[in-house]
Amino acid sequence: MKTENITVGLNTEYPLKGLLTLPDDFSSPVPAVVLVHGSGPSNMDEKVMKLTPFRDLAEGLAERGIASIRYDKRTYVHARKMLKVSVTVREETIEDAILAADMLRNDPRIDPQRYELPP
Repeated sequence: MKTENITVGLNTEYPLKGLLTLPDDFSSPVPAVVLVHGSGPSNMDEKVMKLTPFRDLAEGLAERGIASIRYDKRTYVHARKMLKVSVTVREETIEDAILAADMLRNDPRIDPQRYELPP
């Protein structure tokens, strides 16, 4: 498995650190997923105490030949800035998930026929 540091929303008001996790063998394009947070602020591993479900999922998917993107949630990184604006689920979650999916769509190592955009 290989991980690469990425930034979701690099040229936006809310850049987010993240990781692209790839399987060992990506000599041909692989399927991919975006790991999308639930409610509340969370880091890219969605860490709760010693548990890191997003990291565990990314590693398990890579072992099965599937790439993934995970990233810090906007409300985790930019909480102070977001207190000044009215926040909906679109600003809190959806916009960043779409940006992450666009990153996958534009990566030649990812099979564009084998991913789904978030709802």
